[in-house]
Amino acid sequence: MKAEIPDGWDEVNGRTSLLLEAGSRPKGGVNGISGTIPSLGGEHIDRHLGIVDFKCSPKYITENFYDNLRSGHLKEDDIIINKDGAWTGKIAYVSKLFTDKIAVNEHIFIIRNKGDFKQKFLFYYLNSFKGQKQIKLSITGAAQPGINTKFINLINIPKPPIPEQQKIASILSRIDQQIQLTEEINTKTEELKKGLMQQLLTKGIGHTEFKETELGMIPKDWIISNIGDETKVGTGGTPSRKNKKYYTGEINWFTTTELKYCHLTSSIEKITLEAIKNSNASIYEPKTLLIAMYGLEAKGTRGKCALMDVGGACNQACAAISNSKTINTRYLFYYYQSLGDKIMKYVGGTKRQNMNIGVVKSIKIPVPKIGEQEKIASIFSKIDEQIQNNKIELVKLNIFKKGLMQDLLSGKVRVAV
Repeated sequence: MKAEIPDGWDEVNGRTSLLLEAGSRPKGGVNGISGTIPSLGGEHIDRHLGIVDFKCSPKYITENFYDNLRSGHLKEDDIIINKDGAWTGKIAYVSKLFTDKIAVNEHIFIIRNKGDFKQKFLFYYLNSFKGQKQIKLSITGAAQPGINTKFINLINIPKPPIPEQQKIASILSRIDQQIQLTEEINTKTEELKKGLMQQLLTKGIGHTEFKETELGMIPKDWIISNIGDETKVGTGGTPSRKNKKYYTGEINWFTTTELKYCHLTSSIEKITLEAIKNSNASIYEPKTLLIAMYGLEAKGTRGKCALMDVGGACNQACAAISNSKTINTRYLFYYYQSLGDKIMKYVGGTKRQNMNIGVVKSIKIPVPKIGEQEKIASIFSKIDEQIQNNKIELVKLNIFKKGLMQDLLSGKVRVAV
């Protein structure tokens, strides 16, 4: 039974309107093959933007293998869909080929149609909530989920007149272009920040004379010191979970899960003053720098830290570093992030790699004069603000696009053609 559709639209089943083409690759895979023809797999589909991203783990086949393929030659205006694995159903539209010859491997279906649709409109429908829901209903297998060629039998697609399809696809494409542009701006801004961190945290601002130190070349009037020699370093504690009343207060209580290279304005859990009195937790002032001391064997946690914009406490997995006359914690916030894997030389343990307060105090840091620290921190703060504004804009654009797709692809809102 057909769903309710607008006047002038029809609905067709994928079985009668879609064409599928599968790819392949040499037996044993493509690792070690010094070919020149790109071979696309599921890992090359950017599920957020719906585009091909071959920079991620590029793989190749030989030209001879490509020429002997019976199917799987990618063309402009194709749609590709990941047909197995954790991201079964993720989809991309190929507006242009980035090189003359491209193939897809056995984990990809190429989707074309018999003339009922403009491919870009079809892409947006298959990538919509309703389209993805229908695709997911056709997934089989638990250990290795996937779809086969019969999945198109379960997909019913609204069919506006071709001019209306073109207009809908054009509107949604403009939103996608704005999303992609905003992401590119954010990527470039983050690269700028990374480059400036390398420069400002080693060369400072306006210096012409430098000296060699154990941390490398630094300005002549900077010194090398330990964190513990320049400021106070503390930690926290966890109030007893047996007393639920401890967790009904209004005092911020931060844990390492909240240390996401960010500014902390409110904690997930809050505790009472009674909890502070009956545990090892202490209340720290705003501008305290929190860094993660435990679980540093996971690469993503190295250099993990956050700056408290509000007062509060923390658990024992955090080191709490205070402002002082010689250390601006905003400056230290950025310097500590820049260490990355270098922090591992201070870490102990084999399976569980942790630091303690003594280790944190011993970390070597370059110390500019306090005024220069404040200037360096202000530069990075402005960049972070721009990055955050871009992220907020991306969220808004994606929400807008989601609502627009629902309205336009269902015919709830009609477009003039």
